[in-house]
Amino acid sequence: MSVQIGSVIKKVMEEKGIPASELSARLGVHPGSISRIFNYKHMHSSLLQKFSQALGHDFFKYFTQDIRVERPASDKQID
Repeated sequence: MSVQIGSVIKKVMEEKGIPASELSARLGVHPGSISRIFNYKHMHSSLLQKFSQALGHDFFKYFTQDIRVERPASDKQID
């Protein structure tokens, strides 16, 4: 599943009623940068963490929801 993270950030921002000007102030970036970010398809994890903190929302979950992690057989035997 491919996530266009910029559009997800915009949606969450709108749902929370936070204007772009306030979000830019929280992040310490120029307000024009916020509108460009809405078009991002990919984002560095450090920037995504800043958005998660600024909006109080876990954006990482959109990338991990389809990941299935299985423990190696050697770990299962320890239990």
